Amino acid sequence: MFKRVLDILTPSKSISLGEFEQLYLEYRDFVRNSIYWMVGHEIANELTQDTFVKAWNNYSRFKRNSSFKTWIYAIAMNTTKDYLRKNSNLSFQSVNYLDVEYLKEEQQDLINKAVGQLTLKQREVFMLFYKFEYTYSEISKLTGIKEGTVKSRIQTSKEVFTTFLNEVGE
Repeated sequence: MFKRVLDILTPSKSISLGEFEQLYLEYRDFVRNSIYWMVGHEIANELTQDTFVKAWNNYSRFKRNSSFKTWIYAIAMNTTKDYLRKNSNLSFQSVNYLDVEYLKEEQQDLINKAVGQLTLKQREVFMLFYKFEYTYSEISKLTGIKEGTVKSRIQTSKEVFTTFLNEVGE
C-alpha cells in the first residue's frame, strides 16, 4: 500500500521519504484497525491511505508536543468522521466489527450489531479500551478527551452494548 501512496504525495520538506516510510510501517496497522472499528472493512484501507497522505502533506505542522501516534490517530479519526458525515446513510449494523474464529457466525453477527448500536464517540473509546486494551489515561492522551469523560463514555458504551445483547437474548 505504501507504494500506491507515493504516487499521490507532494514532496515534504520536513521529513525524508525513508523516515516517513518507517513511521508508516510502524503505525499503519494501528491506524487501519482504529478506522476499521469505526467504519468496517470496506473502506478502512482507503481511509488509512487518506490518513497517511494527509500526514505526509502536513508533516511540517506536526508540533511534536504529542507523540506521532497521537497525531496520526487524530488525523485518522478526523478523516473517518468526515467520511461518515458525508455518508450518513451507512447502516452500522451491517459492518463486520468482529471476526473471531472461535465464535459461531450468529454470535459474531450479534456482537457486531451490538457494537453498531454505539455512537461514534462511544465506539471510539469502546474500541480503544476493549479491543486495544488502552488504559483510561492512555485513551485520554490519545484522543485529547479528559480522563473522566473517557471513563464515562466507556461506562455508557458498555451499558448500551450489554443492554442490546440482553434484549436480543430475551
